[in-house]
Amino acid sequence: MEAARDGEPTIAAAAAPPLRTIVLGNFQATRPPFDWHTRTVMRVRLEDHRYGDDFMGFMQRCRCIVVEQGTGLYEIFLAHDLPERLARAELAAYLSMWKRSTPGADAALID
Repeated sequence: MEAARDGEPTIAAAAAPPLRTIVLGNFQATRPPFDWHTRTVMRVRLEDHRYGDDFMGFMQRCRCIVVEQGTGLYEIFLAHDLPERLARAELAAYLSMWKRSTPGADAALID
């Protein structure tokens, strides 16, 4: 917090919103306040977990946030807010493209 010459906080510092700490596994990030509950949480299961790195790379190139939940299970967040129906349709399109570009791979949207 910046201090004014007389020791009082400046208006900009006093008006700044507090930062929230987000913890994902062993990773901890401090971000401005954001309502994560407005995002649709979608989960994808890979039939063969050996394709996990390729899948994560593809989804990140599609500007998705990917969180590994276990062997072959991933939580996907789109980079932008959409109604749930449209978010699921967009993710289904990404999965279709990934399956076509990765012979032998299979993934399914669950939930």
